Amino acid sequence: MIKFCNLYLPSRLFFFIMFDAAFLSVALLAALNAGDLHTVMGWRLVAAVLAGGLVCLSCLYIFDLYDLDLTRSVPDVLLHGLRAMGSGILLLTPIWWLLVPNGPSYAFLEGSLIAFILVLCLYRLVVDWVHHRVLPGERVLLVGDAPSIPLLAAAMNEKKCLPLRMSGVISESSEYNVEALAFATCGHLGEFDALVRSFCPDRIAIGVERGAPQISARELVDLRRRGIRIDDASALYEAISGRVPVEMIDYDALAYGKGFSVSPFAGGLYRIFGFFLALLLATLLSPLILLLIAFIKLDSKGPVFFKQERVGLNGQSFFAYKLRSMRVDAESLSGPVWATENDPRITRVGRVLRKLRLDELPQLWNVMRGDMTFVGPRPERPHFVEMLEQHIPYYALRHSVRPGITGWAQVCASYGSDIAESRVKLEFDLFYLKNQSPLFDALIMLKTVKIALFGRGAR
Repeated sequence: MIKFCNLYLPSRLFFFIMFDAAFLSVALLAALNAGDLHTVMGWRLVAAVLAGGLVCLSCLYIFDLYDLDLTRSVPDVLLHGLRAMGSGILLLTPIWWLLVPNGPSYAFLEGSLIAFILVLCLYRLVVDWVHHRVLPGERVLLVGDAPSIPLLAAAMNEKKCLPLRMSGVISESSEYNVEALAFATCGHLGEFDALVRSFCPDRIAIGVERGAPQISARELVDLRRRGIRIDDASALYEAISGRVPVEMIDYDALAYGKGFSVSPFAGGLYRIFGFFLALLLATLLSPLILLLIAFIKLDSKGPVFFKQERVGLNGQSFFAYKLRSMRVDAESLSGPVWATENDPRITRVGRVLRKLRLDELPQLWNVMRGDMTFVGPRPERPHFVEMLEQHIPYYALRHSVRPGITGWAQVCASYGSDIAESRVKLEFDLFYLKNQSPLFDALIMLKTVKIALFGRGAR
């Protein structure tokens, strides 16, 4: 496994990306070689290969070939690969027509990419077979009765792409209720040394309740000297799931830990970068925005732009701007309510805008004003903030940074149309607040592109 932005990712994912990039380059060069190659030398050859590689890798990413939990079988890889390469050929055809007008026939290009799909399925099948049958993975021994233990067990069972295998659970006392657990308990803390020798774990995750007998630091150091990795169960759960469960929050840890604040220097850089990027995007997208304005005016009566009070940094209110996607009288009778699936208040054009997140484009103005940034927790309306703060502990922590057009919760969780879903989104927001960095922001932006293209989670 590789830890990236405090998230555990399977190391074979990076192998897949590098292998795909290398093999695609060879396939594209072979396709070029089938044509009149002497007319495609120099910068045109480099540009054609780079453009082809970037387009194909982007399609593989967008169609989930690098989500190893979604593509675990050969039929899945084949289906997603056909979609990705079909889209790649459509996008690559006009690019190559400009770069290599006398290049190979597009039939040969299609053949090269189909051969790549077959190789893709074959080598992933071999790698996954080796991963599951030959490599044993890391044996993880769970210790304790804290809430993080069952959460960690469930997360390891869900994340099949990670090489983590639960080898056993050690309870804090000998009087444990096996029927109340969703997994088998192999012993109690008094038998810790004997159980470690018996199970020979590669990693031990400890989640012992306060007031319970503790394992001495000397024992843990001795285990580390023997090559066994010692983890806090809560931290390991966060690295696997990308969430900080509310029931696991400790104010003492927050007071002394990292995250939940941005230095003035970093905040200034974020502000400057956000302003110029928003200005650039607003300029480039202005023709699209004008076209959307025309569609909205033709579809329904009322103003084109819509402003709504939202809660931002340090709980201060501001007005967020959007393209209107609902009827003008949408909340005249009901008052503030969450959007639902197939919401009847949404207009025909508004449904498309929401599906593709295009109604959020005017929030570039909020970024330029400094009310928002590109990546951060979603700003909620004061009515909902007041209600959620009463039902969800630590909800106000999400106001520690500026809200964002997109965010970790937006790309990982569902829409958030009730208290339970809002609680889950808060857990993803807390992980982001704890691990905020430019690299993490870039990862979220990449995930946002894929989600916006397919309209996932929109309402």
